[in-house]
Amino acid sequence: MVRQCQNVPALVRGWLGLKSLKIPPDGTPFVIITPMTLTLQEVEHIALLARLELTPEEKERYQAQLSDILDHVAQLQALDTSQIKTTSVVQPPMARLREDEALPGLTTQQALQNAPSAEKDQFRVPPVLD
Repeated sequence: MVRQCQNVPALVRGWLGLKSLKIPPDGTPFVIITPMTLTLQEVEHIALLARLELTPEEKERYQAQLSDILDHVAQLQALDTSQIKTTSVVQPPMARLREDEALPGLTTQQALQNAPSAEKDQFRVPPVLD
Protein backbone atom coordinates (compact mmCIF):
# COMPACT_ATOMS: atom_id res chain seq x y z
CA MET A 1 0.00 0.00 0.00
CA VAL A 2 1.27 3.50 -0.86
CA ARG A 3 0.03 6.61 0.88
CA GLN A 4 0.06 10.12 -0.46
CA CYS A 5 2.52 12.57 1.05
CA GLN A 6 0.69 15.48 2.64
CA ASN A 7 3.82 17.54 3.36
CA VAL A 8 4.54 18.48 -0.25
CA PRO A 9 2.52 21.49 -1.42
CA ALA A 10 0.57 21.32 -4.66
CA LEU A 11 2.74 24.09 -6.09
CA VAL A 12 5.88 21.94 -5.75
CA ARG A 13 4.10 18.96 -7.27
CA GLY A 14 3.11 21.26 -10.14
CA TRP A 15 6.72 22.36 -10.68
CA LEU A 16 7.72 18.73 -10.86
CA GLY A 17 4.88 17.92 -13.24
CA LEU A 18 3.34 15.44 -10.82
CA LYS A 19 -0.27 15.05 -9.74
CA SER A 20 0.82 13.53 -6.46
CA LEU A 21 3.88 12.29 -4.64
CA LYS A 22 3.70 8.89 -3.01
CA ILE A 23 5.87 7.36 -0.30
CA PRO A 24 6.08 3.73 0.74
CA PRO A 25 4.02 2.61 3.78
CA ASP A 26 7.17 1.88 5.79
CA GLY A 27 7.86 5.63 5.86
CA THR A 28 11.22 5.50 4.08
CA PRO A 29 12.16 8.96 2.84
CA PHE A 30 11.58 9.82 -0.74
CA VAL A 31 13.70 12.08 -2.91
CA ILE A 32 12.22 15.12 -4.59
CA ILE A 33 15.49 16.57 -5.90
CA THR A 34 18.31 14.29 -6.90
CA PRO A 35 21.91 15.46 -7.31
CA MET A 36 22.24 16.74 -10.84
CA THR A 37 24.25 18.90 -13.17
CA LEU A 38 22.40 21.36 -15.34
CA THR A 39 23.14 21.35 -19.04
CA LEU A 40 23.99 24.52 -20.94
CA GLN A 41 20.62 24.21 -22.70
CA GLU A 42 18.84 24.25 -19.32
CA VAL A 43 20.83 27.31 -18.24
CA GLU A 44 19.92 29.02 -21.52
CA HIS A 45 16.27 28.16 -20.93
CA ILE A 46 16.39 29.58 -17.39
CA ALA A 47 18.07 32.72 -18.76
CA LEU A 48 15.33 33.02 -21.40
CA LEU A 49 12.63 32.75 -18.73
CA ALA A 50 14.43 35.41 -16.67
CA ARG A 51 14.97 37.53 -19.80
CA LEU A 52 18.73 37.56 -19.27
CA GLU A 53 21.30 37.83 -22.01
CA LEU A 54 24.31 35.80 -20.93
CA THR A 55 27.75 35.55 -22.44
CA PRO A 56 29.20 32.04 -22.99
CA GLU A 57 31.42 32.56 -19.92
CA GLU A 58 28.42 33.55 -17.79
CA LYS A 59 26.48 30.50 -18.98
CA GLU A 60 29.29 28.21 -17.89
CA ARG A 61 29.66 29.98 -14.55
CA TYR A 62 25.89 29.87 -13.89
CA GLN A 63 25.79 26.22 -14.96
CA ALA A 64 28.29 25.38 -12.21
CA GLN A 65 26.70 27.65 -9.60
CA LEU A 66 23.12 26.50 -10.18
CA SER A 67 24.22 22.86 -10.23
CA ASP A 68 25.96 23.37 -6.88
CA ILE A 69 22.78 24.88 -5.43
CA LEU A 70 20.68 21.92 -6.60
CA ASP A 71 23.25 19.49 -5.19
CA HIS A 72 23.13 21.28 -1.83
CA VAL A 73 19.32 21.08 -1.75
CA ALA A 74 19.56 17.38 -2.52
CA GLN A 75 21.96 16.95 0.43
CA LEU A 76 19.48 18.71 2.74
CA GLN A 77 16.96 15.95 2.07
CA ALA A 78 19.19 13.52 3.95
CA LEU A 79 18.39 15.33 7.22
CA ASP A 80 15.98 13.59 9.55
CA THR A 81 13.14 16.07 10.05
CA SER A 82 10.64 13.60 11.46
CA GLN A 83 10.86 15.15 14.94
CA ILE A 84 10.44 18.72 13.69
CA LYS A 85 6.95 20.15 13.95
CA THR A 86 5.51 21.32 10.63
CA THR A 87 5.15 25.09 10.51
CA SER A 88 3.28 27.31 8.14
CA VAL A 89 4.29 30.62 9.75
CA VAL A 90 7.33 31.62 11.76
CA GLN A 91 5.69 34.28 13.89
CA PRO A 92 4.05 33.43 17.19
CA PRO A 93 0.28 32.93 17.00
CA MET A 94 -0.34 36.31 18.60
CA ALA A 95 1.89 38.96 17.06
CA ARG A 96 2.57 41.85 19.40
CA LEU A 97 1.00 44.78 17.63
CA ARG A 98 0.04 48.08 19.09
CA GLU A 99 -3.59 49.09 19.27
CA ASP A 100 -4.82 51.21 16.39
CA GLU A 101 -5.10 54.79 17.48
CA ALA A 102 -6.51 57.60 15.36
CA LEU A 103 -4.13 60.56 15.27
CA PRO A 104 -4.52 63.87 13.51
CA GLY A 105 -2.93 63.94 10.04
CA LEU A 106 -1.36 66.71 8.05
CA THR A 107 -3.40 69.55 6.73
CA THR A 108 -3.53 69.97 2.96
CA GLN A 109 -1.15 72.94 3.18
CA GLN A 110 1.35 70.99 5.29
CA ALA A 111 1.30 68.08 2.87
CA LEU A 112 1.83 70.34 -0.15
CA GLN A 113 4.42 72.70 1.33
CA ASN A 114 7.44 70.76 -0.04
CA ALA A 115 5.81 69.60 -3.27
CA PRO A 116 7.71 70.70 -6.38
CA SER A 117 4.39 71.53 -8.02
CA ALA A 118 0.83 71.81 -6.70
CA GLU A 119 -2.42 72.85 -8.30
CA LYS A 120 -5.94 73.11 -6.81
CA ASP A 121 -4.83 71.59 -3.48
CA GLN A 122 -3.35 68.54 -5.25
CA PHE A 123 0.14 67.30 -6.14
CA ARG A 124 0.94 68.04 -9.77
CA VAL A 125 3.03 65.36 -11.45
CA PRO A 126 4.15 64.86 -15.03
CA PRO A 127 2.00 62.43 -17.04
CA VAL A 128 3.19 58.83 -17.24
CA LEU A 129 2.55 57.33 -20.67
CA ASP A 130 3.75 54.07 -22.14
